[in-house]
Amino acid sequence: ITLLLLMCAPIFPYYFWQSAEMFLYALVTCGAVSLVNQQFKLSALFISVAGTLNATVMAFGFFVIILFVYQSVVVFKKVHDRFRPVIFVKENVKRTLLLAACYIPFVVVAIFNTVEYGGPVPQMVIGQGVSEGWGGRFWAHFFDLNIGFVLYVPLLLVALLAGIVLGLARKKLFGLLYVAGFLLFVLAYSRTWHINSGSTGISRYNAWALPILVLYATAILPALFSSRRLKMALAGLLSASCVVSGVSATDLPFSSSYLAFSPLAQLSLILISQPTSLLY
Repeated sequence: ITLLLLMCAPIFPYYFWQSAEMFLYALVTCGAVSLVNQQFKLSALFISVAGTLNATVMAFGFFVIILFVYQSVVVFKKVHDRFRPVIFVKENVKRTLLLAACYIPFVVVAIFNTVEYGGPVPQMVIGQGVSEGWGGRFWAHFFDLNIGFVLYVPLLLVALLAGIVLGLARKKLFGLLYVAGFLLFVLAYSRTWHINSGSTGISRYNAWALPILVLYATAILPALFSSRRLKMALAGLLSASCVVSGVSATDLPFSSSYLAFSPLAQLSLILISQPTSLLY
């Protein structure tokens, strides 16, 4: 199901773009797969390389570090009768330094950008990152009927919300931290004001953030279910999501561009009684 969701994702209309979207999608996929397998150094390396192309992905990279620390503490407590900070540091200092070294690609590029362009992120230097309307853009990336997740992967959003509720109820911290990293990632690229300046269907930022959502739904969420029937229901939900994503990726009923509303957005504008304030 994971492979099908990744294959059917609405990233593929961007295959014809002369830009980094497909490569970013591949790097984020490798980083998310490595993370759910608790291969933290490999995940950090993939995310760091992705960060050289778009620095907003480093918001998720920050949570790779947090999850590494959390899992290290869990393992330490299983071995020792109580938590001893000094011993913990001694046992994990080498692993921590190796993890830090995996972020060197991003750090090198950030230093180069600072020297050459006056800041670690060129897009921010030229004014593409603004705080005004930040919250609106964040929600738009989820629920906008032209570029949002809700139009292209609605069932994955349902799985995400269910996972948050179950994770809080059952105190599954690893999954909650993973979700927090995903949300911070979306929040980071929401600071970019030009959210709809050139999109083939789903927002291109959402397109290469999708692997994180897919891996959560297929690799982390099932562990929250104890019932076989619930796991089967989740499998059915994700299978249906493959169909929805595949259809949306072909731009059939969801066809949209940065020059026109999607058919569903057009219908919603017809049905509402009052004009709405649109983002850009």
